[in-house]
Amino acid sequence: MKQKVKTNTLLETLDLDGEPNILENMVDNNFKEYKIKLLKKDADPDAIVLDGFDDALIGISHDGRLIYDIGVMCKVLEDRDKMCLFDAVVFLDYNVLNTQFGELNPIFIKLHMDLVFQTLK
Repeated sequence: MKQKVKTNTLLETLDLDGEPNILENMVDNNFKEYKIKLLKKDADPDAIVLDGFDDALIGISHDGRLIYDIGVMCKVLEDRDKMCLFDAVVFLDYNVLNTQFGELNPIFIKLHMDLVFQTLK
């Protein structure tokens, strides 16, 4: 009779359950600074860069636009500007997400890391 071996999910292995910003905790500050510089350098020179939201920068689109994580942007506003989550969401919705900056507007996404980890089970 085969004995069933319990395997841990990646989430259990990394012990990241409940962390508000999982990606931030997975890398150190030197790597984050390097990543931000590299993304800005590789983006289209005319791409819109949002001041103060470097931590939320997660990638570049196929046409050179910068991609930001909305969840991390909310966390930045909570930490830096001492906003509650509701105020941060309202601020972003009114002042950032629905604003046309130019031809190369940033792309905003919300990563659902719990769904990513569920697919890795």
